[in-house]
Amino acid sequence: DGKTAALAMKYLEEAAGTGRPFFLAIGFNKPHLPFNAPKKYWDIYQEKDFVIEPREKPEGSPGLAFHNWEELRGYRDIPDSGALAPEKEQELWQGYYACISYIDSQIGKIMDKLAELNLRENTIVVLWGDHGYHLGEQNIWCKSTNFELDARVPLIISAPGMKGNGQSSDAIVETLDIYPTLADVGNLQPESSLSGVSLRPLLENPEADWKNIAFHQFIRPYDALRNRKPTHMGYSIRTEDWRCTWWWDLSTGEVAGKELYRLEGSAIERENLSGNPEFTEIEEELSEKIINYKTGNYYKE
Repeated sequence: DGKTAALAMKYLEEAAGTGRPFFLAIGFNKPHLPFNAPKKYWDIYQEKDFVIEPREKPEGSPGLAFHNWEELRGYRDIPDSGALAPEKEQELWQGYYACISYIDSQIGKIMDKLAELNLRENTIVVLWGDHGYHLGEQNIWCKSTNFELDARVPLIISAPGMKGNGQSSDAIVETLDIYPTLADVGNLQPESSLSGVSLRPLLENPEADWKNIAFHQFIRPYDALRNRKPTHMGYSIRTEDWRCTWWWDLSTGEVAGKELYRLEGSAIERENLSGNPEFTEIEEELSEKIINYKTGNYYKE
């Protein structure tokens, strides 16, 4: 990652010398496992006492919603099953945050170089991650679920002339909105229609009215990521106050599991309310959108 940052700064210098528009995509590996940041970043969190909350799986959730932390289990100092020792949990948290601080430093170097080259004021900058992460919450480690902690990602956009620069927005957006946003702000015309929408209105006004719906999906079993054919697919929708997920058996086409979580005032799922008569109306509304998304009809509405 340090070499990546150095190479990015080299490319920026070359771009500045041409005086022409440029596009630069920079991908960092951390904070992906293994958590092997330089020592000085580990030392930042040496005395930190990390607390996992909540540890419990959401009440009433189907087994399909979870996995056995396979990504973490592949390391020699992690047991093949069961809970982790408290000291190992603390070490993992420390390593995760150390890696984040290390990447923060690399991004800082790149941003400083952008300013040094007088490119900062006329360059669109997008910082985003490809997934969230569990660190023992809900009895899950790593990613690969349809839960909030895995589906929600960092996203920061700074674009020249936008009134919302430096402000945050509560709007729910999707990563597929990034492409049309760059095309819009960069005055480029996509060659075909796009599923996402430009976030330019939010860049102008972070409090603008928005669709506030995002979709997400993930397969089961976990091994299907590499070596096996998936048996199930979970399709999930997130709104301002709810997350609803339906799991389909890919061999029969039948629904094998349903989840409905109220996230109002919370950022984590705690109880599966699917099937509760009190919430039938909202579950029917969200499940209809999930089905339309699954069949490719939602973005045609």
